[in-house]
Amino acid sequence: MKKLFFISVTLLALFVFVSQSAFTKQDGSTGMTVVEAKLGNDVQDRMLTEEATEFELNSKAYVWLKLSGGTGDITVTWKNGDYSHSTTLSVGGSPWRTWAEKTLRQSGEWTVSVTSSDGAVLKELKFTVK
Repeated sequence: MKKLFFISVTLLALFVFVSQSAFTKQDGSTGMTVVEAKLGNDVQDRMLTEEATEFELNSKAYVWLKLSGGTGDITVTWKNGDYSHSTTLSVGGSPWRTWAEKTLRQSGEWTVSVTSSDGAVLKELKFTVK
């Protein structure tokens, strides 16, 4: 009877380990991916309006994201030259839509990057501020 119990517990532990491994990449990160990413002038009803890659100085830019494959935090980082500003967003399901906004106070070439909690770059978009 003890032997049967030991075998059952061992098989259950193995099953749990294999199940968790199926949802985690070998590098330890979740399998979160950016399915869609867009830049624009506004978000209404959880959807991007007025998609754009050029913005006026002192206007707001929005990055709209659709993610899949995991939950947790992502970081959105806006960069222009030496300037950098980051925002952390929570992803609560799969699929998940979210967005971040930034008032653009410097002209030039900008990049907005989306990274996972383990630092992996999930998406990068470039745009111009005139």
